[in-house]
Amino acid sequence: MGLLDVCSYNSYWRGLDYFENKRVKFLKQINRDEFEADVEGTETYHVHLDIAHPRKSTCTCPHATGKSTICKHKVAVYFSVFPEEAKEAINERNRYYEELEEREK
Repeated sequence: MGLLDVCSYNSYWRGLDYFENKRVKFLKQINRDEFEADVEGTETYHVHLDIAHPRKSTCTCPHATGKSTICKHKVAVYFSVFPEEAKEAINERNRYYEELEEREK
């Protein structure tokens, strides 16, 4: 199961917003499946992203510290690593709002 499969709805969409607003300030690939990043939030949080084992990923934010929670910071880093998936998510969101607008007419 991938990181996006195990994150919450809120973490997914807020992480996409963080990605779009370029809050991932540092990104370094450690090996094939692991990345380190700094993400600007209330303060700058450090993320260790493990693509092969998403629950082993860590973030220093209060929401995820000491837990296997997938926070918005981890999602933002994921989208930075896989921008094509971010593009798909942005297109999905835009289609949703277009359909919503059509229904309201």
